[in-house]
Amino acid sequence: MHVLKQAGCCLALLAWSACSDPMPETASTWVPASFSVPERLDAETYRLVKLTPALAALDYEAVMETRAHLRERFGGEWPGEAFTLEENTRDLDEHERLFDERTSFTYSVLSPDGGRVLGCIYINPADDADAQVHLWVRESERASGLEPRLVDALRGWLTRDWPFETVAFPLHDAE
Repeated sequence: MHVLKQAGCCLALLAWSACSDPMPETASTWVPASFSVPERLDAETYRLVKLTPALAALDYEAVMETRAHLRERFGGEWPGEAFTLEENTRDLDEHERLFDERTSFTYSVLSPDGGRVLGCIYINPADDADAQVHLWVRESERASGLEPRLVDALRGWLTRDWPFETVAFPLHDAE
């Protein structure tokens, strides 16, 4: 299992370990250097932005509201009941570092006005596809149908605007 442990656990790598083989050796080269990685995507009911520590407080609120679902979906104990904003900020520092190194891309799903985190998207290398995607939406958004709409939008975006021909959604492909 490839799980990054600090004070907490970065969910992208936790999801990766739960649903995939260890990180492929070519992870640092899976996106060509010539490709300009998008830092945002705007849609009518949400926008995706690169997840950075600047979003720590908004992200923390969404994570803590959704913690039981996150533990159920991805396995493990993250985030724990005593998970702190400080630990979340460290996790977001790691997500930003991996994004900047082009080894993994994590996006926050924001409300159109940017004032609320609605969920999170993790794009990682995969052995059986060009990329694999894991995502979650906050508990209060689950009934709205946001998650399936995100999956549909991401399937198009990642094959149209990214250098990927095949994209796996391990937790959604069987649906």
